[in-house]
Amino acid sequence: LHLACSGDNCQLIAQLYTMVVTAGKLTDAEILCRKCVKILEKVYGKEHLRVATHLTNLGLILREQKRVHEAFQVFHRALEIRERVLGPDHPCVATSLNNVGLILKIQGKYEEVESYYRRCVDIREKVQGEDHPDLATSLSNLAGLLQHERRYPEAESIYKRAVGILEKGDQEGAQCSLTRALHI
Repeated sequence: LHLACSGDNCQLIAQLYTMVVTAGKLTDAEILCRKCVKILEKVYGKEHLRVATHLTNLGLILREQKRVHEAFQVFHRALEIRERVLGPDHPCVATSLNNVGLILKIQGKYEEVESYYRRCVDIREKVQGEDHPDLATSLSNLAGLLQHERRYPEAESIYKRAVGILEKGDQEGAQCSLTRALHI
């Protein structure tokens, strides 16, 4: 693709790389996503939230390609941008913390993962409230880590809290989450 450097063109590229990901063409999607990031950096600067959004997408593509070291770097850069622009207690920062935590978990860095996941949970509780579905997801991620570390009583308590949140909004979804958590 040879498009002029504009935010609108980046939107078209983003739609294209999303479609390419769906088709399973991750290498092509990576190339398009990197192009989109470069365009946005030129148009808006390297510290813009749109850059962070597309860096996150790039990180997801890299993770799917099993390129976890690169994914970590990209996710961490997105986290840094979001913290600087939005402040430390924004839901988008929580999402970035979760993404970094997922990569650290893949790398086996469990002590680091726990701090990222707990900070993510803290932000979600503080900003989104104790009944928000995103909090349930973050709690489930933390519980899964604790379960992996054989910290079963703590994991069970956190899983139950996550399911309780989901039960308030969606009975079927809560049951599915519990089933996944228990590997039934």
